[in-house]
Amino acid sequence: MEKFVLRIKEKDLIKVRSITAENVLQFEPPFANRLQCKLKDYIDENGEEYVVQVHHSSRNVNVIPSANLQPICFYATQATVETFQNHTLRI
Repeated sequence: MEKFVLRIKEKDLIKVRSITAENVLQFEPPFANRLQCKLKDYIDENGEEYVVQVHHSSRNVNVIPSANLQPICFYATQATVETFQNHTLRI
């Protein structure tokens, strides 16, 4: 999987995803440098931060707002707490 971060306006989100999906189908990995050049017209320093994920094997493209992503420690802590809450001691 390949990831890179872009700052774009929300109104350009569909167009950015479309361009990314087209290029992923046309070219071989790595994609980040080529896509950042192709998407330069949509990059806006005042826009929101999005993470673009490209899965190499399936060629699936996800464009996710960075605000929706949590650091890995968040998920690890959440899973640990849930495990202990659901655990029953057997004697």
